[in-house]
Amino acid sequence: MSLFEDYNTISLRYDETRSPPGVTSYASKLPQLTGKGLSELHVLDAGCGTGNYAKELLDAGLGKVTCLDANSGMLSKAKLKLNEYVKQGRVGFIEAVLPDMPINYESIDVVMFNFVLHHVESDYVNYSKTRETMVNVCKQLSSRVIVCIAAFTPQQLRESLWFYKLLPERIMQRGEKMFIQRKDLEPILQEVGFNSYENLMICESVLSEDDYYNHTAILNKSWRSNRSLWNLLTAEEDKFFESNIRELIDSGEWAEIVAVCESRRKAIGDCCLSFAYNVI
Repeated sequence: MSLFEDYNTISLRYDETRSPPGVTSYASKLPQLTGKGLSELHVLDAGCGTGNYAKELLDAGLGKVTCLDANSGMLSKAKLKLNEYVKQGRVGFIEAVLPDMPINYESIDVVMFNFVLHHVESDYVNYSKTRETMVNVCKQLSSRVIVCIAAFTPQQLRESLWFYKLLPERIMQRGEKMFIQRKDLEPILQEVGFNSYENLMICESVLSEDDYYNHTAILNKSWRSNRSLWNLLTAEEDKFFESNIRELIDSGEWAEIVAVCESRRKAIGDCCLSFAYNVI
């Protein structure tokens, strides 16, 4: 359940623009960390949304996925998308609200949280919901399980993603707090029993490539409302933002902004994949 998004509404158009960054990295990294072939792995996709990560990983040869989400609209889309794999007995679904995860963990090898933890967090000092989520997962899992978290770093939000770079400063600051930083995340993971961590910077957008570079799409209010941070804008701020974008496009400055962000994307990536595991 998101604290600031109506996903029953968003689920209707979510897949029009979204893309799951890091799938190739997951497909190569998870067998390496677990010591199992991709086809042998069972992944819990916590906060699965419409099943984009599950679909791409299953297509790549993943053995089994349990999809968990708080929103019935998102799960309905996931069930349609993954129907062929459901018939093969390779996908299960659970409707539950994080940090509660009422599932049988015995066969789980990997737990993924892809761009989801910020939707349940409101404590940007202690990240209490994130901590509670990790405690609930790890107290039921064996030491062999891998936890994966996909998120933006504050630097990536501010420097790599051109469409966030143009938001009001207060929204940028809110966004930087929403996505838990490594310095805050690793102590929580250590507290619940992990002793090793890796971070991969991924130069892949959460948007489809065509949509990411579509400078006119951002003028569409429905496009903007499909992005988490835009839903935090006041009506006046959104109106000003649209006016500002039009001016930047007309003057040609938009292209300059994108060029600068592209250079930063190559250096620091779009998002970060964090892996927590145990070296025994």
